[in-house]
Amino acid sequence: MTPGSPRSCSQACHAGASALLLVLTTLLLGCGQKTTGESTAPQQSTSLQHAGFETPGALVEHLNSLIESPESVKEKLLAVHALSLADSPDARRGFKVQIEFVTAFQNLMQAAAAAFGNESSPALGMMKTQIDNSISKMHLDSLKMTSGTSAEITVDQAMGTPITQYLVKTQRGWLINEDENYARTPELVEGLDVLPIYIGAFNSVADQIKAGGISDPKEIDMAIGQAIQAHSGAGRP
Repeated sequence: MTPGSPRSCSQACHAGASALLLVLTTLLLGCGQKTTGESTAPQQSTSLQHAGFETPGALVEHLNSLIESPESVKEKLLAVHALSLADSPDARRGFKVQIEFVTAFQNLMQAAAAAFGNESSPALGMMKTQIDNSISKMHLDSLKMTSGTSAEITVDQAMGTPITQYLVKTQRGWLINEDENYARTPELVEGLDVLPIYIGAFNSVADQIKAGGISDPKEIDMAIGQAIQAHSGAGRP
C-alpha cells in the first residue's frame, strides 16, 4: 500500500480516531461549569479548584446531565479534569496529550476553514464526527460501591464494548479516579502513544495549508496520510 494514498490515509485516520475515542470516552463527560460548595482542603497537585460531590451517584448524574453541553471538547476536557484525581504519571501525561491533540485538531480545522470555507475533507469530517460523538453516558444503574471510598461504573464507548470507570472519595468529595482508570485500562495508555503522531501530523498539515502548499481541500486527506506516515516512523502502520 502506497503511503499517502486515499486508502492508506483513510485507514490511518480511522485507526487514529479509534485510539483517540478509547482515550477520550472516559474523559469527555463534563463541561466548563463550576460545581458548588468548593472545598478548602488541600488539593491534589493536578486537580483544579473544583469541589467533588457528596455521593458517587451525584457525580455521575452531574456528568451525565452535562453531555449535551455546547462547550467545546477542549473546555469539557478541562472541566472533567477539575473533577478528577489525576496524580499518576500516566494520568498526568494523558491530560497533557489529550489537550495537545484537541488543540492541534482545532488548529487544522481552523486552517482548512480559513483557506477553503465550509468545504471539508472526508478525513477531517470523519474525525470531527467521531470526536463529537465520543461522549457517552455512564450507566447509573451499574454503579457499584467497592469500598467506603471507591466505586466503579460502566461507560459506553462510541466504538467498541463498554468499559469500567473508577470513582474515588477524597477530601474534596467524590471524583473520577483517573489514576485507577489508567492503571486498570492498558488500552488508555496505548492510545496515548498514538496521539503524538496525530498531533505532529495535524500541525504539519495546518502549516502546509497556511503556507499555501495545499490549494485544494481534496488534497488534505492525502497530506494527512503522508504526515501520519512521516510522524509514525519506520515500521508503524
